Amino acid sequence: MRLINHLLVFFVTFFLFFTSTSFVMASEINRNPTQMELEKNIKLRKTLGFDINRNHVLSILNDENKEERFSYGFTKEEAKEFDRRMKFQKDEVPKIKQKVFEKINENNIGSFYIDQKNNGKLILGITVGTPKSTIEKIKKEINELTTESECVWQNKSAELCKGKMQSPALNFCA
Repeated sequence: MRLINHLLVFFVTFFLFFTSTSFVMASEINRNPTQMELEKNIKLRKTLGFDINRNHVLSILNDENKEERFSYGFTKEEAKEFDRRMKFQKDEVPKIKQKVFEKINENNIGSFYIDQKNNGKLILGITVGTPKSTIEKIKKEINELTTESECVWQNKSAELCKGKMQSPALNFCA
């Protein structure tokens, strides 16, 4: 009989310990983002050029009214900027790319990428051998294609481009 009482006390204690621990752990997870979730959000925010202050990111992740995109937390303003960039990349960049590749030989394109850290600017680097008249014509046509701000003419030195001679270059403000 004594053994049964000990076993009963053991199982009740065991059950209470694990159910209360599980409840506390579950409530902690709901209140506080994991270290991995925090680091994941900081890494993406750094890539996008958004605020990466740890306390700022924690406050967003703990905010019940945060905006979520692909399981990442944003403020309302950041989510709006994120959506603008995604729309630009989906709807306008393919048209711009097509126009550029129609007018310029692929070998004369030094770079074509979105600079997310710089407010989502579309960067198009064109090599030195491309006639300025061709570049001006493309610049004008692209400005007509996009709803984003106008192209900014930018001369890049070989040093800035790590020796790839991408001068002159067009820099599209996205």
